Amino acid sequence: MAGHSIECFAPGVGMEAEERLAEALSRAGRDVTARQRLDPARPLPPLESGMFRWRLLPANVKGGTVLVVQDALPERWDLDFFRALSAVTEGVVVGMEQYDLLTRRGLATFFSGRTLEVALEDGGLTSTTLGSPPLYQALGGSTLEGVYEERFGDLCNTLPYRLRLGEVLAAGDWTVTPPTSDFVPEVLPTESLLVLANVEEPAWRAAAPHLAPGGRWRAGRGPTLNAPFIELRHPGPFDEARVTAISDELACPVSALELVSAGAPFRWAEANQGALENTGRAEAGAEFLKALFRSVFFMGEGPGLLFGRGPGGWNEISQ
Repeated sequence: MAGHSIECFAPGVGMEAEERLAEALSRAGRDVTARQRLDPARPLPPLESGMFRWRLLPANVKGGTVLVVQDALPERWDLDFFRALSAVTEGVVVGMEQYDLLTRRGLATFFSGRTLEVALEDGGLTSTTLGSPPLYQALGGSTLEGVYEERFGDLCNTLPYRLRLGEVLAAGDWTVTPPTSDFVPEVLPTESLLVLANVEEPAWRAAAPHLAPGGRWRAGRGPTLNAPFIELRHPGPFDEARVTAISDELACPVSALELVSAGAPFRWAEANQGALENTGRAEAGAEFLKALFRSVFFMGEGPGLLFGRGPGGWNEISQ
């Protein structure tokens, strides 16, 4: 298995990384049979074949965290696990597989339990694309590892090399059972994600009942600049009138994205101070990440630092 690499990263997970990692493996049908904590203050030993290693890193020098996983057990990447980890963290997971001997290489991205893209080339004989152009087009002339590390840098608002070098906050080597099933694209109802930038919780709490009945929301603050924001989710496609109404009443920037399934096309919109400024329809994957980057622009953060906090803190808005 020389040259075989399976890896993923999940920004924003926080110090609950171990618990969320175990839950994601369980959801994917894999059991953790042994755990060994590693000393993060010492150089980590080489990864042994058949082991499952996780590392929790600082996302950048100012704050935030990112979970990095290396899976040295399966013969193929476990897309079910990547997707489950994104569901458990309610954030972004980017995974890659590279097998030099067979020229098997792939890139996959998930958000909140939904597949944004899967692009795979296997030995030059077969290819898989879901919400993505063929892999060679998706890479645009760059190496797979280069694009993977660039995604990390963009999501965490940091330099790509920090994924490989620098401080380790916590780490462990686990023994994990192999994948039990093949990946099947999910079928989930469409949900809307709205990000309200620079809005304090009391102001939104007062406005939520008449602006977003039937939705759910939670407040957050950026880990580096401490800017407040509201994450709002609502069943079904978003309503542009609702987006502009929220932006108008709270005098704030609002970004809306549709969360779809299995790499399907999605809609996005942006409003500020009550004016609808941009709308569009795009494929998932890289285009979704671009829309997600724009949604946090006014807070000066990378989107990986704001999403990935897990399932807690939601407030239901009555109809």
